[in-house]
Amino acid sequence: MSNLKGGKPPKYVLLQTAIPDYRQAVLQLLAERYGDGFLVMAGKEYFGGTTKTRIKLENNFREIRNIFFLKRFSIQLGCWKEVMAADAVIFEGNPRVLSNWIAIPIRRLLGKRCAIWGHAWPRKGRSSGTMLRDAMYRLTGVVVTYTDTEAGFVRERLPGLEVISAPNSLYSNREITPAMSSLPPRHILYVGRLVAEKKPRLLLEGFIKAVKGLPADACLKFVGSGPQEPLLRKLAAEHGVEDRVVFMGHIGDQNKLRKEYETALVSVSPGYVGLSLTQTLGFGVPMIIALDEPHAPEIEAALEGENCLFFRSDDPDDLARAMKSIFSQKADWIGRRRSISGFCAENYSAEKMAQGMAEAFGSP
Repeated sequence: MSNLKGGKPPKYVLLQTAIPDYRQAVLQLLAERYGDGFLVMAGKEYFGGTTKTRIKLENNFREIRNIFFLKRFSIQLGCWKEVMAADAVIFEGNPRVLSNWIAIPIRRLLGKRCAIWGHAWPRKGRSSGTMLRDAMYRLTGVVVTYTDTEAGFVRERLPGLEVISAPNSLYSNREITPAMSSLPPRHILYVGRLVAEKKPRLLLEGFIKAVKGLPADACLKFVGSGPQEPLLRKLAAEHGVEDRVVFMGHIGDQNKLRKEYETALVSVSPGYVGLSLTQTLGFGVPMIIALDEPHAPEIEAALEGENCLFFRSDDPDDLARAMKSIFSQKADWIGRRRSISGFCAENYSAEKMAQGMAEAFGSP
């Protein structure tokens, strides 16, 4: 069944493994721009199942089937008709999606526009192997990166390709405003999956070391879910801070999430940082960031002493120091909220990201 009036195939297709709810704003802008000519296709969940599709686009979304095998590879079914018929398709830049290696060359032989959207280097960092990514980029011809830094990296490494930057963004300009309330912010906030690679345990250990030097009403709030939650709850209880550690679960609604940032003096990324950085900056809340991690390219937005503080990676004592430093300069950080949020609005809005995606479709 087509999502388009008259049964016409979509002109522009975005094909992904899974699309979480934080992509809602940019995809809504594209749906408004192209109407029935735009279709998002994705499966229920990403590799490992920790990222799930939760967007709401009415007639502009179609669920497809992801088949995973060997826990590392996948093929996608239920999308081929639309993918082959569309004027332009943006594919996911993950070489482990094997069906893309079939669809992209067929479309290129048909003279149809293809683009790859994803990070320019693997999670392990830009010095890690990029052979398969480079091969896919060359095969596709058009590359959409998450940051200007990545775009420059790809242009230098693979001259001759069309490289477009679509700054990784969450909210529209009208939504990027400082989170303010009548009560002064007092909490420490973590937003993300509770998985080992994001190091939420390190954050809790740092909080335990800092807690005696923090105001009595300061709590640590975890917004997110994942397999490490039982361990974190147990550790908090063992150290007698269970009444100051709050588990909020997943929050996808922007208005509900804003309320959490209103009461947060600072957010923390104890492991590698990614989109959560532009999220916290959009609300005007500074972030404490681990120094030596395989950060996503969004780290380019982190300005030491202006919108963030760094701590030595895997060092709970230094993390505790950073927490206490933020609270000791509480008035100063609260006073910066408007400038921090304004910086994010200028550089990381959904409108800027949607414009980059439109250029990738060949329809700026």
